[in-house]
Amino acid sequence: MARKALKSRVYQYRCPSTNEGQNSAVFLHIKETGHSVDIKDAIILDCEEHWHRRGIKEAIWVRVEKPSLNKKGVLRFNLSHAWDRAIKGIPSRLSRDQPSGSVA
Repeated sequence: MARKALKSRVYQYRCPSTNEGQNSAVFLHIKETGHSVDIKDAIILDCEEHWHRRGIKEAIWVRVEKPSLNKKGVLRFNLSHAWDRAIKGIPSRLSRDQPSGSVA
């Protein structure tokens, strides 16, 4: 995701315009805890223009990073656990010490 697209995505978290956006884990977390999303703390894990490939990469990164705000079963692509051994070799790109309000 390019920095400009990330800026747009962060805005969607802060001011969702649809019911779907208001049900996102990130929006609900911000609303319930008062945490904020700061674009300077965001980390872009990967980029992909193709919709299908992006869904696969998203599923891989969710398996690698195990983000606490990810809703189970909401991913567009259901990655088979047959891939777990291969994915296990992918190093995490996120620090587990990052501030609790950070979102990638």
